[in-house]
Amino acid sequence: MPLFDKMPSLMPVVITQDVWQCAVDFPDEPEQMEERLSNLLLSALLTLRTAGPAREKIIFTMYCQPPRADIKAPVSLPLYLTRASHHFLISLASQA
Repeated sequence: MPLFDKMPSLMPVVITQDVWQCAVDFPDEPEQMEERLSNLLLSALLTLRTAGPAREKIIFTMYCQPPRADIKAPVSLPLYLTRASHHFLISLASQA
């Protein structure tokens, strides 16, 4: 099986509001949102690829800048990736 088969890459990704606020939203510098979203999606994709196709629920950690704090101090954000039948869900691990 090739490393990047097409099926998981084409499935929609649902991001909970809490994850969006912690990992993507950056009110002080909104131009960073695109990069932060890219980092979140890349982290989820790499986690999925590393875990393999059989796993439906995966806990992983992403390092990101806090939304309102010292932007030079990344924080560890524990996340939960769930593969449903037709989409992926990214939520905070504390909510899983």
